[in-house]
Amino acid sequence: MQTSTLHIKVSPEFAGSLKKIASRRGESMGEIVRRAVISSFQAEMTGLPIHQKQALEAYCGGFISIGRLSEILGKDAISTRKWLNDHDIRQNTAYSREDSENA
Repeated sequence: MQTSTLHIKVSPEFAGSLKKIASRRGESMGEIVRRAVISSFQAEMTGLPIHQKQALEAYCGGFISIGRLSEILGKDAISTRKWLNDHDIRQNTAYSREDSENA
């Protein structure tokens, strides 16, 4: 995937807060900001009808399942997961990193 570079200006306090969050998560500040921007605008960039955009937002927020999202999109669950991957939309999973560490 080819990428472009964007530059943003934030207050020193905001930058400090981002740096702390990135450090706590073990990620770069760039990755934190990148995910925030993607999650804020990804539904708008999909070209979906409004009811499907709302369903996508509900899925991303953890309010509906992949099965329900698939129904609304008119796809099966595997096709929906592929579509989410193709659009760089983070998929909800049933476990977190901490779960695997505690297993």
